Amino acid sequence: MYSILGIINLNEDDSRIEELTYNRPIAAIPFAGRYRIIDFTISNMVNSGINHVFIFTRDKYRSITDHIQTGRAWDLERKNKGVFIFNPLQNYYPYLRSSDMDIISDYLDYIYYSKEKYVVISPSYFISRIDYSKMLKEHIERKADISVAYKKIEKETGEYSDSDCLIIGKDNRVIDIINKKGAKNVFMETIMMERKLFMDIINKRILGTDKDLLKDAVFQLKNNLKIFAYNYDGYLVKIDTINTYYKENLELLKESTMSKLFSDSWPVYTKAKDEPPVKYQVNAEVTNSMIASGCCIDGTVENSVLFRRVGIQPGVKINHCIVMQNSKIGENAVLEHVILDKNVVISSGEVLRGTWDDPIIIEKNQII
Repeated sequence: MYSILGIINLNEDDSRIEELTYNRPIAAIPFAGRYRIIDFTISNMVNSGINHVFIFTRDKYRSITDHIQTGRAWDLERKNKGVFIFNPLQNYYPYLRSSDMDIISDYLDYIYYSKEKYVVISPSYFISRIDYSKMLKEHIERKADISVAYKKIEKETGEYSDSDCLIIGKDNRVIDIINKKGAKNVFMETIMMERKLFMDIINKRILGTDKDLLKDAVFQLKNNLKIFAYNYDGYLVKIDTINTYYKENLELLKESTMSKLFSDSWPVYTKAKDEPPVKYQVNAEVTNSMIASGCCIDGTVENSVLFRRVGIQPGVKINHCIVMQNSKIGENAVLEHVILDKNVVISSGEVLRGTWDDPIIIEKNQII
């Protein structure tokens, strides 16, 4: 099998989830009790046999750098290859270069000196279990210039309402890309091609083409190159809105959904935390919830996701909530349909009630 250079492109539109992205990119938002959203993309690459990964950030990249560190959690702490994080070269320009094409072109020499024949470019905010080695096999068999991944959906749901969709011909060749509500072929923003072609596209951007987004530059070539669609039919969610983030976390409380994302044969890796087991005190009552290590519970928790080191005092009742790391909830507080970011303190007796479609969000480090 030919080798692949994995590129994770954090050119993310966070305008509809900004309550959770003031200090972090979407890629660094905690998800499913103990992970960050980017963990799923990196794990897919490692599970697909990719051991050379470039992460191109845009802004607010401190949390990503802290989380990834040397890449040890994904077996990417290596003398050769491994994981590299590339941030915008702010010191060299009078403004922040936020275009993904600009940022990638600043580090083009790293791609030039890579040895892999192919590259796969993927975002972080699509959570899936895609096998890039299968995608590459189909790419080679079709003699494609570029392959793009998509998922065919049977009915429109809100989670894909703002996604680009593919128009696909009978031979699986891509005819066009559109942004249309109700379209069925959701473009996963995952692109595969030979490394030399990828460099050529970036170089043309440097020479003055007017396309800033990599996906726009790729689809501009649809009449000159053979672009084929790769059909992915597994678990897929797009985390770019508060509602999707909230509902998809709680959806994992269903065993049928959990089994689609997690399995022994396709592990999801994350940064290790040496935490003690969950401590259930005498008043603890926990039903249908996901509880991470380090938590101490002495109240009632139902249909909720608790991240590491959450403290629940006696008399507390929480239902359909997401509580992130290090948050503390005081005695007799009541929370329903609430998202607490990291390090939030809820005082004793406080009552917060949102709704399924409009959860209350408490920002990081707040005291209520």
